[in-house]
Amino acid sequence: MANRRMFSRDVVETDRFLGMPLTAQALYFHLGVRADENGICANPNGVLRCIGYNEDDLKILIQYGFAVPEENGLIICME
Repeated sequence: MANRRMFSRDVVETDRFLGMPLTAQALYFHLGVRADENGICANPNGVLRCIGYNEDDLKILIQYGFAVPEENGLIICME
């Protein structure tokens, strides 16, 4: 896993992103920082527990299209 991540302002300054609750926005950054070079976070539930967030925030990210669940349980954080 890389130690640095860049997030696109084209994504995080959109009305769609800013329309999400702040907790969902923060979760997006936490998942992105922990993702591999392909944008895959292998332990999204562990991240949720670690930072004390609600699973509803993850559902919001999925609903808004900022994360995609995979069959093997991985989450891909979208750019």
